[in-house]
Amino acid sequence: MTEIFEPKIDIDSTRYLSICYGEPMVFHCHHYNVFLQQTIEDPEYLDTKPLLTNAAASCAYSQLKEMFSTEKGFDSPQSRFGAAESIFKTLGFGLLEGLKNQVTENGGLVRAKMSHYGYTWKIKFGLRDTPADFFTSGYLSGVMSAVYNKPAGYYVIEEKECAAKGDNACTFEVKAADSLLSIPKSPGKGSLLTRLPERERLPGNIDEPAILKALANLPLVGNEEGLIPAFGVYLTRMYSNYYNLISYGFEELLIKHKGPQMKNVSRPLLIEAGHVCAFNTFGGIMKSPEWYGLIFPMIKNREDWVHGMVAAINALGWGKWTVKELIPNERLVLIVDGSYESNGYLSIYGKSKTPECYLATGGSAGLMNLIYYGDITTKSALDQNYYNRLFKGKGNFKCEEVLCRSKGDDHCEFVVTKTA
Repeated sequence: MTEIFEPKIDIDSTRYLSICYGEPMVFHCHHYNVFLQQTIEDPEYLDTKPLLTNAAASCAYSQLKEMFSTEKGFDSPQSRFGAAESIFKTLGFGLLEGLKNQVTENGGLVRAKMSHYGYTWKIKFGLRDTPADFFTSGYLSGVMSAVYNKPAGYYVIEEKECAAKGDNACTFEVKAADSLLSIPKSPGKGSLLTRLPERERLPGNIDEPAILKALANLPLVGNEEGLIPAFGVYLTRMYSNYYNLISYGFEELLIKHKGPQMKNVSRPLLIEAGHVCAFNTFGGIMKSPEWYGLIFPMIKNREDWVHGMVAAINALGWGKWTVKELIPNERLVLIVDGSYESNGYLSIYGKSKTPECYLATGGSAGLMNLIYYGDITTKSALDQNYYNRLFKGKGNFKCEEVLCRSKGDDHCEFVVTKTA
């Protein structure tokens, strides 16, 4: 196996998903990543570090075990570590050093010369007192177990230095755990639809197939620092199962400690993370040179902004989004077939009594707030004041998920309306 390994990302064009060695991958920006982590960390009475690290260990272990069993040439720890470093860089997680020459089966020290979570936490929230990079800690745990054919949870990782604390880099001590950690089993591709139904698009001027083809050709992979700067944000091509495991696991912890009424607390918190995602990722896309070069020439009216952004969303690996109804500045109805949230939830938990697509709910509201309530067409600065005006102002847009595959419905459906 050559030292440089390019991981294969298979595009499932029938389901609008991206799969990398059995693990579905989705684009999300650093604002969503660190805001979601902050949300999960906030309750001081919960020990959420194991949740945040073990979810990453689950995904990395599942992915690498699949890779090592299907690709040729991974017959040494060095070749396996080289692949793990390449995946980390390609997906925008940063740069790892020391895996191939400073770590043995007994452990060692690993340095993240650049870490997506450590670096972007600092630029979004400033410095913190404790290490922030739970994702990389979990990733390394999964890597070690897969490389040395140990069970998931065999290794424990301690972050010794962190860029989010002001250190020059993130460093991690790897050692065997005193007892096997409880790592959840990754649901892999999840509970997929056998096929996506054909849905009629509303009339408009947007050529979605052309947009999907163009966006698929953008070089959205880690640069020399292992970061993906694009659309005014830092992207990652993250494991969708990581988001599902930490979001629904967070909800489980709240309910376990405080009772079932905490569902009414976790739901708006996780939807708020979706607002943050939409504001920064959708807003960044609609202000970007790529938008103005590719999509803007097709736009003839305000409604085409909605259709154009939905076409762009369909390149993110989130499932297939379709505009069912659009009343300008009043109402939007979106259908999502095979959302990554419902795919994961059904596989992990089975059928739910309540809607579970929190990211898509927040994202749907954010779409209308950006285009109609806040008017992103003026290229407004995506700062905190603008965010507060869009999502905390009177007369803005809210979303309700009225149908959800997690509840047994055929698809997920989101109704966005203006508040009084």
